Amino acid sequence: MGIKRLLHIITALTAAFFAAACASTAGEEAVLSVPFSVSLSHTRALADGSAIDHVWCCAYLDGVLAASAEAEMTGGRAEVVLELANNRSYDVVIWAAKYGNALWSFNPSTAVVTADYVWQASSSDDHDAFWYRGTVTAAGAQSKDVILTRAVAQIWLGTVNPFVSVEDLTLTVSGVPSSWNMLTDSLDGVSDVVLNLDGSAPAETFTAGSEVCYLVGMASLLSPAAETAANISFSMTKDGTPVSRDIANSSIRRNWCTKIAGNF
Repeated sequence: MGIKRLLHIITALTAAFFAAACASTAGEEAVLSVPFSVSLSHTRALADGSAIDHVWCCAYLDGVLAASAEAEMTGGRAEVVLELANNRSYDVVIWAAKYGNALWSFNPSTAVVTADYVWQASSSDDHDAFWYRGTVTAAGAQSKDVILTRAVAQIWLGTVNPFVSVEDLTLTVSGVPSSWNMLTDSLDGVSDVVLNLDGSAPAETFTAGSEVCYLVGMASLLSPAAETAANISFSMTKDGTPVSRDIANSSIRRNWCTKIAGNF
């Protein structure tokens, strides 16, 4: 074999190897670190979001979990980083709640939140929760500022008269879902929910119209984004006297507070 023929073969093999190596590299997607600065939206005086201490951040491609990360939240703020493929667009879901709160169970694989209302045995803002859903395209150096809104409907029950003690407080609400898919916004397991709550200390107050009301109990519930009719009833023993009321065609709504107050 002549020397020119041998050099031609070597050159051809080298070119083929280089082309294959380039093709392999081109097929791999560069991964970018995309930081999210997360904060809570302005919240109301009661349940001000201060109990929220943990954030779950998840990115999905065609409904399949592609990346996830968690972070602690302090003072209503958190920083969390997702590793995302360059030039790919993702659906992003963020869930924020008090860590270890058994009322809410968040599954990052499915973006589903499940409620177990038996654990809501106290009138506490520990049961508050916030969320976000949006899209992000990973491209170059970037960071995302995200504001979370309240993920639940709240019900505040109060009386216009001061009281010393409340016992045996039961709150029943119709049409409450037990699970929520935050990617599709679908709600499942709709039924009547019965909450056996501890009565609140009479020191906390809120306003309903022009009336100052003394908080009796508070609840957080999964709810649709739009205002939805609900039947609400409650019973309790207030300062030794049994009290009960039925409120037909009231309403609940995500990121909404339903106030029920009167001369009970």
